[in-house]
Amino acid sequence: FLRKARCKMADILLEVNDAVYPEQELTNIIHFFPVAKRYKKLHITFTYQPKYVYDEEVCRPFLYEGAKQYDKSLLNHFEEQFREHLPLSNFLTLSFDDASGAYRGCAHRHNPTQEHEIGEDFASLGFYRGAIGTGDWRAVINVHAIITGDVTYHLKIEGEE
Repeated sequence: FLRKARCKMADILLEVNDAVYPEQELTNIIHFFPVAKRYKKLHITFTYQPKYVYDEEVCRPFLYEGAKQYDKSLLNHFEEQFREHLPLSNFLTLSFDDASGAYRGCAHRHNPTQEHEIGEDFASLGFYRGAIGTGDWRAVINVHAIITGDVTYHLKIEGEE
């Protein structure tokens, strides 16, 4: 959902390579990044992996607990039917607050490779366009589901003039 070709003049405001773990499920990971001058837009690249989990032995307990919690009738034929619900997915999303504390939107998308823009005149779907004010902005990684032992992610934010 990018509207224009990228500018060549860009400053890297934040670049993070990290991982999240099962105990961080249903939490938020906050990354502050300084915006020291005015930019026309922020360009955001976000990737995480692995996305899908196909291993039946890893997925079975998650599906069993879900059936137990939400629909016990599914337990009657669980062993015959649980494979129909594979693969399961790790799921991380991204949201932003600007330096004034205003919410600038979110990307609650399942694609594990994403590019977004927040700018004065344009913003990717889910985000609010507007001036890129100076100060400390906040990128928030929302950890919705971790099926694997860990999920690695890369977040890069560039300010473009």
